[in-house]
Amino acid sequence: MIFKSSVVKAQWDTWCYYHGGTYYLYYLITDQSPGEGFGVATSTDGVHWTDQGWALRASDDMVHFLGTGSVWKAVDFAESGCFICNYSEWRLDETGRRTQNILFARSEDLVHWTKYGDQHLFPVDTRFYERYGRWDCIFAIPRAEGGYWGTWTATPIGRDSLEGGIGLGFSRDGLHWEALPAPTIIPDTDESGAFHRLGDRNGDSYGAYHSDRRGEVHAMFGKWGAGMLAYRANGVQGPYLQAGPGSPLLQSPHTYFSRYFEAPDGVLVNHHSMDGRRAEADRVITYAAPFKRFTVDADGIQRWRWWSGNEALKGSQVDTAAPVDLQRGVVIETSLDLGDMGNGQLAMDVDGDTCKITFATDGRVSFSNPSAPEDWQRHLAVDCDIAFGRRVSLRVLVRRGMLELYADEWFVECWTMGCPDSRRLRLLPDRGGSVDEVHVWQMDL
Repeated sequence: MIFKSSVVKAQWDTWCYYHGGTYYLYYLITDQSPGEGFGVATSTDGVHWTDQGWALRASDDMVHFLGTGSVWKAVDFAESGCFICNYSEWRLDETGRRTQNILFARSEDLVHWTKYGDQHLFPVDTRFYERYGRWDCIFAIPRAEGGYWGTWTATPIGRDSLEGGIGLGFSRDGLHWEALPAPTIIPDTDESGAFHRLGDRNGDSYGAYHSDRRGEVHAMFGKWGAGMLAYRANGVQGPYLQAGPGSPLLQSPHTYFSRYFEAPDGVLVNHHSMDGRRAEADRVITYAAPFKRFTVDADGIQRWRWWSGNEALKGSQVDTAAPVDLQRGVVIETSLDLGDMGNGQLAMDVDGDTCKITFATDGRVSFSNPSAPEDWQRHLAVDCDIAFGRRVSLRVLVRRGMLELYADEWFVECWTMGCPDSRRLRLLPDRGGSVDEVHVWQMDL
């Protein structure tokens, strides 16, 4: 919603890193395929981005696509000042079949990357994983013995489909990795986004129950056709059990592939959102979404909250009765009185179409745009498993057909409204008396 590269036609997965007062946003470049390389953008506030363009390109040996990565420090960072990233390439093996391999690159400034080369290639470990399955996108966290634990997308031996699965392993130096047997995942899922162990970060704040949950591991794994799901384990090696409300953390096809990263004020989440358009080669158009704050509630359920840094999105305040420019984007803040019937509604006119967000006190939320194209969901239902009080505070971000909703500071969901070329939004009069005072800001992007 807030950043799309102007250097490339299309982008997909994102991952982030913070260092020395700068946020680094990496984006998978998908102009002609699921991946040809990745680029990077930089920001001092996590909202306004400067696009640095291409950071790494696929080799001539790649035959299918280059896959996503993430960034961590080399174990000798204090001496070398070196950061490491991983990426993957599908190449042909000696039998002529495509197989995915993980590779690595290094950087001292997080913008310019140099490949380590094939001597550090990490091939599929066929003791535990299918040779011709997935082998992609390591996400690393610190290991008590030194080095890193990692989870990545990998297909365990015997899995029915070669299209996905979750892998696990470790590295003593951040560059050379060893695979372990696949962790138990219940229910099974398809792509590894990230994991985080409570207490790894100094100053983590999860409330009074933090010490009771220290060492607990929370993960985000992707499920085809569903989105990003929340999982929990008592240790890095699992088993991982789905833990959370009835709805995914993110629902596809509106948004996908969330990851964690550490910022000065806590652990944040990044992901991307779809605006409903497609570029050449039928590539979906996506934007990097605003960051969210990662939290775990008293029941051990992963939930995301509004990140205070996103206040920098607010530009000039505008008349709530006047249309606002959807190409620039808008931030809406209000509250709903859900009344004796336990429900309320916020309605918007988007270039003549009526879009509605409906709330119930039991945590059910629905989005509706009857005029959306058939390939997007005209009606989206979410069960965020939060018992709202009679009055619920709302924050709604809308830009270029993409919408994000927060209720009482909790992130609810992203929604592709199916109207990426719409120009104007106007709030419709509240006929039921449930909408409180409304404040609207044009986005400052």
